[in-house]
Amino acid sequence: MSQAKAMEEEPLPAGQALSGALDQLSGLMRGKSSLAEGLGVDRAGLEGFYGVSRNLYASGRYPEAVRGFEMLCLYDHTNADYWLALGRCRQMMADDFGAGMALALAAELGAPPALRLDVLECMIAAGEPELAEAAMRRIESEGGHASSGRLKLLMTALNHLRAKQGS
Repeated sequence: MSQAKAMEEEPLPAGQALSGALDQLSGLMRGKSSLAEGLGVDRAGLEGFYGVSRNLYASGRYPEAVRGFEMLCLYDHTNADYWLALGRCRQMMADDFGAGMALALAAELGAPPALRLDVLECMIAAGEPELAEAAMRRIESEGGHASSGRLKLLMTALNHLRAKQGS
């Protein structure tokens, strides 16, 4: 058996394969800010797909819409609108944890600060007191919500969650 034939039959060790894939991705992304840019996908193409995904969302086809929004977030991880749409779609699917994570990223990327209350609410609903507390700290550090009736309700809900999980 020739050496070339033997190499075809023996798979690369997982570490080598991963390293090679990361090297290729690194070369593709060199100097690019997103996967879309690295692959040459233009803004108009992404926005067109965003429109299709929004239409799916508006018609209540959440599982299909969420896949579209996930793809958009993968291709342009810096777009707050894509993360916001993904979070809202996951909320409609009762995926509180996934919604909270997507909304948190949207908030970090510049979505309105009031969105942090939604993140807090999602993490409480998901039964994640540590993440809810992190969201609460972020809200407190930004200020502006201290007198919010909604924040007071969420703080009460967080205290109930802590008590429930502490028992």
